[in-house]
Amino acid sequence: MPDRPGSLPLAELVAEQRTRLSMSLAAVARRMGTAADREGSYSGASRQTIHQIEQGRIPHPDSLRWLAVALELPVQQIAAAAREQRMKRRQALRGAVAFGGALLSERLTYALDQRGRLDAQLVSDMAGITAGYRRAYRNLSVRVLRPQVRGQRAILTELIRRSGSPSLRDSLVATLGETEALLGSMLFLDLGSFDRAAHHLHRALEAARHAGARELEGYILGGMTFYACYGGDQPDALRLIKRARETAGDAASPITVGWLAAVDAEMQARAGSAAAAFRALDDAADALGRVDDPMSYEWIGIGVFNQAKLRSYTGLCNLLLHRPQKAVDELTKALRDLDPASPKHRCTAMADRATGLIQLGELVEGCREASDSLSLAIELRHAANAERVRSLRSHLNPLNGNSALKRLDDQLRIVTRW
Repeated sequence: MPDRPGSLPLAELVAEQRTRLSMSLAAVARRMGTAADREGSYSGASRQTIHQIEQGRIPHPDSLRWLAVALELPVQQIAAAAREQRMKRRQALRGAVAFGGALLSERLTYALDQRGRLDAQLVSDMAGITAGYRRAYRNLSVRVLRPQVRGQRAILTELIRRSGSPSLRDSLVATLGETEALLGSMLFLDLGSFDRAAHHLHRALEAARHAGARELEGYILGGMTFYACYGGDQPDALRLIKRARETAGDAASPITVGWLAAVDAEMQARAGSAAAAFRALDDAADALGRVDDPMSYEWIGIGVFNQAKLRSYTGLCNLLLHRPQKAVDELTKALRDLDPASPKHRCTAMADRATGLIQLGELVEGCREASDSLSLAIELRHAANAERVRSLRSHLNPLNGNSALKRLDDQLRIVTRW
């Protein structure tokens, strides 16, 4: 078992017990499925699911119960480990986002103190390369993009050792922060590796703060919001997005301001706060309304954020607030307007629209849409979207024997081999 920092009690418990029982990842998943079947439910657990849990993901309570059965452990022991891991993750995030409280790591400080020479053109070139990788995220598989981004991080780390004016050094450190944030996003969104993602996100935050890049700091905190949310820590997600919006402020690019407001809307909707969610969506629309020429702004985030992407957020919020018809309407408009060159954004919108169709009773159509979304997720190696589709599978039991459902189940079995 890989060496762990002692902050993942559930991950450690699962890995150790699985080793003790000489069980494969797939075997644990199968046992979870059997436990769910006995309750008349569907777990959707796969080899990838168990791998993600051993990397730091905290599943929902039903899955924890089935996991306990699969590993022959008391439910109370599994639940206690999950609570402890969630608490430690919350403490780690709080320490990382405490205002002005994060210090540069020893390695980064050492790099900044080295001798050499920087020039403005080199710093600008490095920023342009990282910006290109951020844009490429919307349509490239993590298998292709991640090695390139890791190479860029290595180059930036080496260049930071050179001397230069404070402004040039700060610009280069900010670019390193953007690169670390991209790596962190790929690790938990595309690969489902929460443990390794945290390392890069924290380093990104350190770099942004050292460079005094408030907009970048706010953006990274927004990314950490998803990390907390997908890890099952909704209270921390709400706290993080509040801090993110405060940190970025109105001086940030309207695209960044709008994206953070849209993320806030999703977190509010997940918490069941409809009024707060729609206020945040209005804030996002107001911010994008100030963008007269999108080409005049450099979006510091991954992929794109525009009116079509905001429609996707609006559709998801309606879905989370149990307004499936409105959700399907908004997501249909979003898919009409989303750039075909942004398959990851389209993949997410399709998965959400599939959920809306299923909630409306359009089971066959919803199943087909989910299958199309999962095809993209498999092609792009996008774990977050695959998990979106997996979560709606339990609502399709009435379709047993349907060809569309069979295709979807076949695809989900492919995901288990990731």
